[in-house]
Amino acid sequence: MAARLPALRVCTGGDCREARKALAALKDAVHGRCAVEEVGCQKICEGPVCGLELDGELEWFAQVDSERAREALVAALDQAQRGAVTADDVGHSLWKRRVKKRRGRLR
Repeated sequence: MAARLPALRVCTGGDCREARKALAALKDAVHGRCAVEEVGCQKICEGPVCGLELDGELEWFAQVDSERAREALVAALDQAQRGAVTADDVGHSLWKRRVKKRRGRLR
């Protein structure tokens, strides 16, 4: 039986869509590592914005446009494929982009 891919929620709201190159780079980086689920605007428009489940709770990350942030996201997704991913598994480059006010919420 194949392992289930972790879900990565990607905001496709108006402001996040404007960062087309960064959004495309994010999707390319995670291709094959997770199931990408496009969601509406999360009202934290500092695109690209993505959500990942950590410790059983949805965490949102804004401005995931740098190479280091994408690498940290890929590392967290690789860890998620092996088991539950925790906050300790997320690199600093991604963790500092966490949006606390959206924790556990999905619009």
